[in-house]
Amino acid sequence: MSSKGDHGQGASERDGVRDGGGAPASGRYRNRAGALLLAAACGFVLYGLFRGEAAIVLNKAVNICLECIGLG
Repeated sequence: MSSKGDHGQGASERDGVRDGGGAPASGRYRNRAGALLLAAACGFVLYGLFRGEAAIVLNKAVNICLECIGLG
């Protein structure tokens, strides 16, 4: 049975320690990492667009859809 004040939480949850190891990342570093990942993702999307990959992906998608409905 749990004591009256913990509402079913384990000791680690009550003390602010999360399972999975280590202290939680601070907001500032998490935001920097997110911004860096977003910038990298945008860079890769632009790189693919300049290489003409969008047309290739669209062509493959059209072929798959036509095959699914029995026309390809």
